[in-house]
Amino acid sequence: MPIRFRDRLSFKQARNTVVIAFILGLFLSLFQVITDYQSQDRQIDATIETYIAITRTPAARIAYNIDKELANELVLGLIESPTIVRAEIVDPSGAALAAVSKEPQQDKARPFTDMLFGASRTYIRELKVPFDEDEKLGWLKIVADTRPISIQFFDRSIVTMVTGLVRTFLLSLVLFIMLYLMLTKPLLNLTDRMVEHPEDSNKIQLPEPKGHENDEIGLLARTINHYLNNIHHHLHHRRRAEEQLREHLAELETIIARRTREIRKNNETLEKTNRQLEKARSQAMETASQRAKQLSSLSHEIRTPLNALLGMLSIALDEELTEVQHQRLTIARDSGTHLIRLLNDILDLSRLESGKMILEEIPFDLRSSLEDVVVLTGQSTFTKGVPIFCDIDPTLPEEVVGDPTRFHQVITNLVSNAAKFTDEGEIRLWLDCQKTSENSLVIMLNISDTGIGVPESALDEIFKPFAQASSDTSRRFGGSGMGLPLTQSIVTNMGGQLSVISEPGEGSTFSVQLPFHYESAEEKVPVPSDARERQLVLDCSEALQSCCSHLLTHWDITHRQASNSETGIQPGDWADILITDHKEQAKSAVLDNPSLKVIYAAHTPLENSPDTLVWLPLPLTRTLLIQALEKTQTISYEVSQPLPATLNTQHKKSSHYSVLVVEDNPINRMVAEGMLEQLGFNVELAHNGKSCLEACQHKNYDLILMDCNMPVMDGFTTTRRLRDQIETRETPIVALTANALNEHRKQCLEAGMNDHLAKPFNKEQLESTLSKWLAA
Repeated sequence: MPIRFRDRLSFKQARNTVVIAFILGLFLSLFQVITDYQSQDRQIDATIETYIAITRTPAARIAYNIDKELANELVLGLIESPTIVRAEIVDPSGAALAAVSKEPQQDKARPFTDMLFGASRTYIRELKVPFDEDEKLGWLKIVADTRPISIQFFDRSIVTMVTGLVRTFLLSLVLFIMLYLMLTKPLLNLTDRMVEHPEDSNKIQLPEPKGHENDEIGLLARTINHYLNNIHHHLHHRRRAEEQLREHLAELETIIARRTREIRKNNETLEKTNRQLEKARSQAMETASQRAKQLSSLSHEIRTPLNALLGMLSIALDEELTEVQHQRLTIARDSGTHLIRLLNDILDLSRLESGKMILEEIPFDLRSSLEDVVVLTGQSTFTKGVPIFCDIDPTLPEEVVGDPTRFHQVITNLVSNAAKFTDEGEIRLWLDCQKTSENSLVIMLNISDTGIGVPESALDEIFKPFAQASSDTSRRFGGSGMGLPLTQSIVTNMGGQLSVISEPGEGSTFSVQLPFHYESAEEKVPVPSDARERQLVLDCSEALQSCCSHLLTHWDITHRQASNSETGIQPGDWADILITDHKEQAKSAVLDNPSLKVIYAAHTPLENSPDTLVWLPLPLTRTLLIQALEKTQTISYEVSQPLPATLNTQHKKSSHYSVLVVEDNPINRMVAEGMLEQLGFNVELAHNGKSCLEACQHKNYDLILMDCNMPVMDGFTTTRRLRDQIETRETPIVALTANALNEHRKQCLEAGMNDHLAKPFNKEQLESTLSKWLAA
């Protein structure tokens, strides 16, 4: 395409050269003009000074002689000069002897000359005679016009500037022509040569411009030819590569088409398989749902007679029996209780498989839940000579948010499993907690035993329902094989993990990780006021010492481990309190120094022990240790092992409470009536909901035990009717039902009942539930 004139290289080069030359010429011309200006300025003064030098002496003589006629002639002579516009001779008194003036010349250049040199200049010289220098004769005044002399400078300046511009223009033209011929034209020739054959690059070969073979333009032509040759070479290879690529693309399209057909066929097969799997899944879910319904119905049917059976056995066991009768009834009751546990495990597995197990999110005391299981299990392991130790992280919050029932179920299964398979050695539990955020934590619970262990090949089998490590294990220890599978399912459902490490003959360690939320990490258990001021010594087993040491360290209580060298030394010299699990050491320490407070840790207290010896019941818990430390301050009460509610047989007399039992099954009415009478309650019976409403119209009851499935009027409708009446709106109503599912419990609470007690229940469970609502 044609290049615009101002874009041509020759024009740019000429323009740049001319601009530089113009600037330099301008500076040189300005320098010349300024120099001429300064010279012209001095010339004006020199011209007037010349006139003054010529006329000064005659003017002095005229002033001396006071000759006005000669004075006029002198000033008229001066005024003839084109430069002088006024001449005057003045006597000493200031009077003019002679004066003459004329108008200055005016033209268009006058303003410029006045601006540069001034409009006029005045010269005053004193008049004196040579023979009398001291006498003042007057003054000679001359006013000079700068125009006649400065106009010459103005004309010369214009000529200088104009000639400079003309020179610059001529230089630009000459440079442009030279640069065009030497630079632009050869480059245009090269360009025209390149565009002659744009279709066929093989024909493009730039000739070296004549006269430019050895300069930059010739080098440019040779370089372009080199690159054109390279381009041609690469284009040749590129065309070959493109041809090969087209061949590969055609082959690839064929392969893609074949694979697409195969994928489409596989997709159709996969979709068919997915439909079959979805159908099978739906059938499995439907089967699981039907099985869950059947199990629920079966559970209801089994629990109803079991409630009567276990209830009657419990009532009979509280009566006067022979030893053989009591043993036989106890075996029957325990067998029924075991059957209930199996039934509960089957229901839980069914709920987990059908996805109907709903976890609660309520605050509960995790430490107490764990310690209760340990204390309860410790009663049975003690009879085998297997101690159980529980070491809980002292920084564990007092309350966490989660499902207390499921957590208790997990711990009970794992601890009971360890107790069942351990006949010697010990069982240890240790719990650590790690905060994951501001109000979240993860607990790491390890349960280690020294039991029979599990072979590595059977580690996966023990987590399958109704399976055990071996047939020999099932024969020796019994069990249904549902505890661990159920535990693993619950832990997974709670967002945790369950793992096991085991060695046959050495024992097993089950590890549980569970996430929880918490609201406050403040510790609410008070430590004895002066415990931090005392010196404690621990002389007990390694496991018990570790449990005590963690708690004492957390409470900032000074303590140390007893050494063999301390045996026999007066204990009062080196400690205030001694904690020991050695019977003989406890006895000797008390006898050697009655002022020493001795805490004896054991499952049973020492007989006939002195007041300075405090019994610390095992398994150790935080509450029991605090109570023992408090005992060392007062020595005024006994620290007794707090028994779980299920073991407490001290029935409270509550004859002032009246309870209405609403139950359609006559045997279950007899069971509830018998248990309540043994607990000391006043009992009245109702056969269905209608008779319950009639009874409540004539009497106000402290609590109502309500069956749910009854003829005439069921428990749900009856409860709603009672809540509509002012007299029974606040009366506690506890559901008695053989349905143990969470959905049924939720249905009972939505109907207006306060609590839910699943059949079969024992007297301790009944008492605990009644105590909670009657106390409230």
